[in-house]
Amino acid sequence: MKNIVLFLAFCFTFGLVSAQPMDKKELKQLKKMFQVYDSGKIFKKAKRIALPGVNLRFKLVSRESVTDGSWKDRDGQMKFSAWAILSGMEAADFQEITDQFEVMLTDKLTRMGLEVVPPAAYQNAKNYKKLVEKNTRDRTTSKKNWGAALVFSAGERPFFVFPMSPLGPHAKFAKEVKALVANMLITIDFAYVGFEVDRYSGRYYKSVSSKATVVPVIRLEGMTQNELQQRSDGTYMHVIADQSGGHQLTLNTEFVSDLEFSSNIETCSDCMPLMAKSFWMSIVRGSNNMGTYQVTADKTKYKAAVLDALDRFSDIWIKIYAAQQK
Repeated sequence: MKNIVLFLAFCFTFGLVSAQPMDKKELKQLKKMFQVYDSGKIFKKAKRIALPGVNLRFKLVSRESVTDGSWKDRDGQMKFSAWAILSGMEAADFQEITDQFEVMLTDKLTRMGLEVVPPAAYQNAKNYKKLVEKNTRDRTTSKKNWGAALVFSAGERPFFVFPMSPLGPHAKFAKEVKALVANMLITIDFAYVGFEVDRYSGRYYKSVSSKATVVPVIRLEGMTQNELQQRSDGTYMHVIADQSGGHQLTLNTEFVSDLEFSSNIETCSDCMPLMAKSFWMSIVRGSNNMGTYQVTADKTKYKAAVLDALDRFSDIWIKIYAAQQK
């Protein structure tokens, strides 16, 4: 929780200075939020950009756990887990947010001086079809140590990832449409789950108990090196230019909105939203000491909080892109 408060303070400070010209020191500070891959200043001479992959991954179930090393039994250490479940939102709401984000992003890139290529201009392109055919991914994410989520794509376009190689249909696609090609995945969590562990011991006994605290907060989930095995893909923005280079930003922290979207949190035993029921059992099997909390969202406030986070977050990486133009 302390980290979230500190990050909110950083975001507020950034908002105060964002209107000022960015110097090298500020650019260096912003880049610390990301793992940066840059194989050339691809934005320096770019005139056009296509956005075939604007993807938002909305978490429906969020799971956190804590292990207490002071207690060991025949099964090992005591492990406490808690699940936060989002309710009150429907698939149409997530799609609306995703489409609005694409409009927001298009406006920012246009103000940056780039022509945004409309989908109708590339959807029949030979290499776009190859890219989709060979690299389409499942929209569901289901991991016991992480939770469950669904991906929504702007314009309901296919959800794909770029190949690891710098060469391939994505590079050929960029050359074919004579534009930069961007693909991104932004993971949106809805709650912070914390634990308070209490230990009791007497002459003949020892016990450990835990209490979970769930705080509704919209946060764009990053990925750190220490969490690669436990987290999902996190948040990244990948832009490629035919065969002359690429640029990728992977968020290595978290980015939060301070706008409230829920005031209703309650414990529950059978409150799984319809969209998550199909893969709920696969992630809870084998868990123990589980507490389940339902976070009910106000649709209007949830949309506002998510778009607020996306707006301020995209300002940062658009600034990093724009710095290459100088």
